[in-house]
Amino acid sequence: MSNDTTERAFVERMGAALEAQGLPRLAGQIFALLMLADDPPTLEEIAEELRISSGSVSANTRLLESLDMIERFTPRGERRVRHRVHENPLPRLLAGTITRIGKVSSIIRDARSELDSSRRATAKRLKTMEEAFDRFMGSLRDLLEHEGGKR
Repeated sequence: MSNDTTERAFVERMGAALEAQGLPRLAGQIFALLMLADDPPTLEEIAEELRISSGSVSANTRLLESLDMIERFTPRGERRVRHRVHENPLPRLLAGTITRIGKVSSIIRDARSELDSSRRATAKRLKTMEEAFDRFMGSLRDLLEHEGGKR
């Protein structure tokens, strides 16, 4: 990335947007930087570009990898690890979201099934939430099926 104002604004805005979704601001900035990179950067290059420590870059790239948003690789003939955004990241992001929402829905379902039968209002509220999560997951699965077919 250069000192281009548009690119810097994109990195800052993505950092803020992903922070609003519960990720660290730096993770969002790194994700944005990787989206803009013509050549996948090393940890050191990311740290230099964002003016942050290598440790912060390492921690946040590991987080992004765990969410399957980016991948690390070592090009043939090089020793240094580089990072890049997946070619088609949407199916991976959708699958991860479906998994996380599925866990929440399962917790709600378990709680509802274990409730004392006298807690009808609570059971009804939990059932409504469970059904909403299930519909949302169904929509995400439909989108995943559509997007997964794109290559």
